[in-house]
This record gives sequence, C-alpha cells and structure tokens, in this order.
Amino acid sequence: MSDLDEECDFQIPVNIPLDIFKRKRNRTQVDNLEYEKNEEHLVETSVCTICQSDWTNNGIHGIVGLKCGHVFGKDCIDKHIRLLITKYSVANCPICEKVVTKSEPRRIWPNKFIPCNVDDLKLLKKESEEADMMITQLEEANKLILEQIDQVKFELNLLASESQSKSTNSQPSTQPTETLPSKFVYQHLFSTKDETYKVMDIVPSQDMAVLSVWNKPKQQYGIRKVNLYDPKQTEFIPNHSGQIKDIKSVLQNMVLSTGLDKTLKLTSLTSKQVVQSYKLEAPGWSCTIDAENPNTMYCGLTNNTVLVFDIRNTKNYIHKLVEPCEPKIYSPIHSMDVAHKDGTSIVICSNLEHIYGWSTVNNEDYEYMPFEYTNDYKSFNTTYQDNVLLSSLRNKTSTRYEVRQIDSTLKSNLDWYFNNDNHKQTLISRNTHFKREEQVFICFSENDKLKIRNEKEVQVIKVNKPIVDTKYEKDHDILAILTEDELTIFKFFGDEMSQ
Repeated sequence: MSDLDEECDFQIPVNIPLDIFKRKRNRTQVDNLEYEKNEEHLVETSVCTICQSDWTNNGIHGIVGLKCGHVFGKDCIDKHIRLLITKYSVANCPICEKVVTKSEPRRIWPNKFIPCNVDDLKLLKKESEEADMMITQLEEANKLILEQIDQVKFELNLLASESQSKSTNSQPSTQPTETLPSKFVYQHLFSTKDETYKVMDIVPSQDMAVLSVWNKPKQQYGIRKVNLYDPKQTEFIPNHSGQIKDIKSVLQNMVLSTGLDKTLKLTSLTSKQVVQSYKLEAPGWSCTIDAENPNTMYCGLTNNTVLVFDIRNTKNYIHKLVEPCEPKIYSPIHSMDVAHKDGTSIVICSNLEHIYGWSTVNNEDYEYMPFEYTNDYKSFNTTYQDNVLLSSLRNKTSTRYEVRQIDSTLKSNLDWYFNNDNHKQTLISRNTHFKREEQVFICFSENDKLKIRNEKEVQVIKVNKPIVDTKYEKDHDILAILTEDELTIFKFFGDEMSQ
C-alpha cells in the first residue's frame, strides 16, 4: 500500500458552521416544542380515553401513566398491551403510537383534581366565603332560639308549679306543701340502643358531651359525641381495644382517654382520628392534662403509678412517679386533676385507699405531697375545679364528702363536710361540684338519685338507673348526668340556688 492510499483512509475535513451551538437543541427543548405545538389541541378530561369511564384513585381502574405521558385506566391499558403483543408481538400507545412494554404503566396517585381555569377557582372561593358567612349567621340565630326555648321551658315550669300550689292550698291536707321547682330544669335525654356508657366529659367550645362507649353491634370501644342542645347530632368514634376508664377534654378539640387496653390516646374530634397513642406498662384508670402547660399529660395506672408524657415526645413517657409509702400500695388511681398555685403545678391523685399529690415547678422535678384525710374512710372519687377539691369517701356503713381549699403553701384545708350515714356507697360513681355566689354546692349520687347541697339539701334529681358520672359546665350552667345507658341534660335557671 502506498503512502497515498494510507492517507485516503482518513476522513476528509468537514467545515463546521459557526452557529451550530445556537441551532443545537437538547431533548427537553424538543419536548417543549412538541408540547407547545400541540397545546392548542389539549382537552381537559377526567375519563379513560379507551373505555370513556371515569378514573379512580385506586382499584383495577386506577390512573396509570406511560413514558410518553399519556394516562389511562389500569385495567384498560393492560388489556390493550396484552392484546397487541399477542397479535403483533409489539404494543403501542393508543394515542401517540409510541412503543410500550408490559411493565411500562406506572401508578399515579393524585391528591385531588382542580379546575385549570383561574376564574373557576375565584368563583369557588367566593361561594365558600358566602357559605361560611351564612353558617355563622345560622349558628348565631340557632343560639338565640335555644336561649328563648330554655326561657319558655322555665316559665312553663313556674306556671305548672303555681297551678299545683293553688290546687294544694284549696284542699285541706295533713301533708306538707311542696317547695318551689328545682333550679336545674330538665332539657334533653340521649340514649342509643345496644351501647354502654362509663365516663364522660364536657367540651364547652363545641357545646358537646363526649362519652366512653362500648358499642355492642360493632363490637368496638370508643367515644361518642353528643350535642348538648340537640342530642340527635351525635357520632361514634372507635379508638380503643378495651374498656375506657377515663376521658378528658383538652385544648384544640382533642380528647385524652385511657383504658384497660394499656394505652393512652389523644383523639381529634374534628378529623375523628387517633393522633397520638402511647403504650402503658399497666392498664390505665385515669388521665388528665396540665391546662397551663398543654404539652404535659398524666396517666394514672392500676398499680398506683403515675406516668408523665410530653406530647412532643411520641415514643415514651418522660417521668415515672411511684408513691413512696410503706407498705407499698398497689391500688388503681381512679381520679386525677391538676391544680395551680403561684407557678407550681400539683397533680392530685386518688386511689382506693387515700389521696396524695405531686408538686412540680418546671415539669422536671416532682415532690411527693401526702394529703390529710379521714382515716376511717377510703376515697372513691375526687374532683378539682374553681380552687375547690371535693373528696368522696366511704367506709363499710356510710359515705362522707369533704370540701377543701388548696392554699399557697400547697396544703388542703378542710372547709366543711357532709356525712351521709344512711347510705352505703357500693358503686364507684363520679361526683362534681360548683360555685354559686361564693358558695360551694356538691352534687353526689345515691343510686338513681343525684343530690345537690351545701349546708342544706337544695335539690334532688331522679333518673332511671344508677348514676355513674356527673359533670357541671359553668359557661353554660349545664348539669349532665350519665347512667350506663342514657345521658340526661339539665340547665340552671335563676340567680342563686334555693335554700
């Protein structure tokens, strides 16, 4: 081979245009050009182009996409690809005819569909604002109507009482005349077939009672929301796998609950979902939250142990408090509340033996506080509100109720008490109390009767079955009485309790 032939093996030099970099396009530019070219032919659609049926978010007809960008119902495109491969050994996109494979379709999970037209969005926003305004107006009108209904009911009770009094005076009788009608007037009764109730609490911001429920048809434990003014507005939320022993309303429409399934749960009444759940080392009997530090939650266990939780810690408790007494007491903590004095929080605990507390300043160091109590009696319930602690005590023959104030030295000072020597408390029921004109009135149950008194008995309310829980809500002057199968609502009318 000559030198000339070897030189001919090299490619003849090619002149490169100077504007090649201006004319060069990458793949993205080409795709954008094709999209802009065909943009005028795009049509907004929410149906599969193969079967003309609506897409779904999941299931056999959920939305899937190909590499070319076109989307179809999964079942439709799978059948289309299999059919073409069987006949022709190759499959194409039904729209652009690009080659596709069996494994190419991929699921698409859209959160929601929204209109592309901005004017539509503005119109929807305006309609939503108008609807919110109308709802607010209707709520205000409804509240006014309910107040008027309450007033009419009270006046009807007064008229009925006057009529009865006149008929009694017109006939001679050796029986004493009846007193004026009760200040707490019956409002509503709620009951649902095949449900059993144990404890409750009031959610003032929602005009709602929340009940712990065993729903027999569904075989589920949970909570039931009941509107205080219209009990027909009710809803069941399952959230536990065992009996619920305590339930407390907390901030931001949340409910704290614990039970025999060894869990402490925080449930949203708005989303109807459990937003936080903690596992316990023993069944829970009581729970509460620190109102001045809403991140701190307490749970009393069946072995007389208090677990302290921080809602920001989603895994475990941050403190474990065990009563330092000899001999050890392994009795369930059936009642818990948090009192506040001069920046100090006092966790009040009550088991089936006695009452004690834990004081803390920064929710880090806890100091044990024994409370004075009557040795002959054992506690079965305590409630704390308005700086007043009501202790419900019992022995083998009688029942005792003590009203105490907690002072700045963290000591509980006995104000007054009432001994009920004629009643032996066998059922563990929850009592309550309230203030009226600086007087403390206690509400306690005797089987199917609720008695209200201070120095004297002022009212007796009878219901259909033994009472298990009682709650007073001061913002609405409402008294709620719970039995195992019904909730009864009463409302207070008047300026002060009749003596």
